[in-house]
Amino acid sequence: MRSPVKFGLTAIGPKIGPATLGTWTVVPLLVSLAIGAPIIFALDVSAVSAWTIQAGASLACVAAAVAALIRLSPGYEEQRFATQQAFAKEHAADVVRRAFDVEFDRALDMLDNEAGVLDVTRAALKRVEPTSEFELHLVDPTKPELALAMSTTEPPTVESRTRPWSPWESLAARQGQTITYDTTDRLDVCPHLRSRIDGACSAVCVPLIVMGRILGVLYAVSDVGVRSRESVERIESVARRTALHLGLVRAATKTEHPATVDQVTGLPDQRAARERLAQLSQAGTPFSLALIDIDNFAVYRDRNGADAANEALQLLADSLVKAVRPSDMVARVGDFEFAVLLPDSTAENALKAAERIREQLIITQAVRPKPLFTCSFGLSHSSMSAAVEGVISLAAGALDTAQREGRNRVVVAGSGDPN
Repeated sequence: MRSPVKFGLTAIGPKIGPATLGTWTVVPLLVSLAIGAPIIFALDVSAVSAWTIQAGASLACVAAAVAALIRLSPGYEEQRFATQQAFAKEHAADVVRRAFDVEFDRALDMLDNEAGVLDVTRAALKRVEPTSEFELHLVDPTKPELALAMSTTEPPTVESRTRPWSPWESLAARQGQTITYDTTDRLDVCPHLRSRIDGACSAVCVPLIVMGRILGVLYAVSDVGVRSRESVERIESVARRTALHLGLVRAATKTEHPATVDQVTGLPDQRAARERLAQLSQAGTPFSLALIDIDNFAVYRDRNGADAANEALQLLADSLVKAVRPSDMVARVGDFEFAVLLPDSTAENALKAAERIREQLIITQAVRPKPLFTCSFGLSHSSMSAAVEGVISLAAGALDTAQREGRNRVVVAGSGDPN
């Protein structure tokens, strides 16, 4: 069996020596002379015309002979088959890319809010580059700062990756073009990438630009190595479509009234939380819901006063925001009740998030010379009920169980096992 043949003349070179090539060149020339001479004599043309006709005939015969030689040479069929296979593979990949782009655009067209666009973008990035980690930092509409808006992994533990930072710290944002790094272990790397504690990596930094303005920067991080151009183009395509739709959403919301927020904590209110739940349900995005209640809050307020009660609410709100992902939503849904919505999260992940919240609350209160308080948690997951109201009811029931079992614990709906 022949070994695979590479493209180019090397496929036939070893089989065609000088003698063979000479034979396949001289013989056609002789044939062309034998054919051309009678034709020229019959036409009775001038010397210049005769030479022109003879040269054309000779070139045609030689070209035909060389073409026949190539087709008959060993390796030609293998080369032709390899070329056809490469073309078919490229065509199939192009069809898949086009279908994905159409699907992604349709999903974005159905959304009229920034949170929904970020959810769909996260899902799209996971599909195009499942082995990469992504972070999307968006410019705050009210001030020139970048803040982490979406991540495909757990919340980063390095403060410099979650704190607001200037867009001009990013070379990609300053230059308005994609920057790639085979390794972040270099002096001229973006400061945001240099702060990673998980070692050197390869990275792609794609600026999101709308109407000439920087909207944000998308980071794709994976193992050290050279990324293919195809990989970079897929990421750029998602970033470009996301930037366009985010720009449209932000332009549309400028004329709308801002969402109502709780005056004490600054968090979204119950209406905003229900709207977010409905969006996740309509988009088919799996999610977890955590309802949090400050234990014996009425007694705490009576004993310590309204100011201390408001400080407790603010402290809990701050602990909730710090302990969850930027893509999660924290809302105040009652006098002393809070809700956390966790898109693309399992019940197990939500349980881990609840434990992080409890730990954050303990740490914060340890250095606070105020009366201490505890919280109870009830968790549910979208897979437990087809209706949003059912998911809410299950979380509320789990919260009631936690309070009946002694408070200061976490209960997952259906488990009956307080933590």
